Amino acid sequence: MILYFCPEWKSISAGVRVIYRQVEILLKHGYQVALLHETPGFKYSQMPEVPIRYVNQPLNRRDIVVVPEGLPAVMAETAKLDLRLFVMALSWCYVYSTLPDGTDWRAFHVERVLTNSSVIADFIAWAMRLPVHVFQWGINPQLYYYSPQEKTRQLTYISRKAGEMQELKRVLRSREERFIDQLTWKGLEGLAEADYAREVRRSAVFLNMSRAEGLCCSVLEAMRSGTLVAGFNSVGGKRELIGDGDGQNCILAENLDYITLAYRLEPLLNDLLADDLSRWEAMRQNALAASAEYSMEAEEASVVSMWRSILESSR
Repeated sequence: MILYFCPEWKSISAGVRVIYRQVEILLKHGYQVALLHETPGFKYSQMPEVPIRYVNQPLNRRDIVVVPEGLPAVMAETAKLDLRLFVMALSWCYVYSTLPDGTDWRAFHVERVLTNSSVIADFIAWAMRLPVHVFQWGINPQLYYYSPQEKTRQLTYISRKAGEMQELKRVLRSREERFIDQLTWKGLEGLAEADYAREVRRSAVFLNMSRAEGLCCSVLEAMRSGTLVAGFNSVGGKRELIGDGDGQNCILAENLDYITLAYRLEPLLNDLLADDLSRWEAMRQNALAASAEYSMEAEEASVVSMWRSILESSR
């Protein structure tokens, strides 16, 4: 059986959604798969119904346990059992920040790594010399779509990833008070995904202030919603986010450089105050095209192909 260890966070993260989605896909295609939770009886509300196992229940010898990248303690406990251990790596920044000095995942007998990010794949393969499998991630078209009539003078960002947001707003207020006083700046946190997606769809601008992402999923969801994106490349977005040239799909600044970001935001904010974003339409269309590649159909096909290849190679 394939068991995805799922963290028990207060709010449902993008990583939790990825885990649930993979369990759904594999169930649909006849695989023996379930979530694995630590606390007996724990269950996320507002998530699909999938089989759940708990760590106090017996696990079968040679079950495959997939553990998120930031949980080395769980990896260590799993390594004590006669189980096959894989890692799901969705963020590069937790890989070494959570590990003890002088060790890496090979110390826990990790066999393989799964990721949706080519940046993470290259990083892990280079540093740990482990086999890495890259799966396609998909955007839900029922939640994230371009609806021009919904757009308002709102700028949205994820509160827990706000980074230098306060400094950015202070700089912009100094330049022009109307940028802050006459536009709506809204941090999002703890929302059900449907409510989160609604806020992203109705926003004119999505601000990515996160310093560290793997695949920039929230940015791509905003792009799919026709929401203009501005912010940092988060390291992991350096391949998907294009800040200039004919292929520009966002307003981009280097990580932490909120000064340059403020300079580059000014013309967009002036146009937003004037209710005329026509000169940003080419950037929007580039973003829509880039995000369209991340379909749920492609995700399903890649996840099934990945696991078929893994299981066939280990027979």
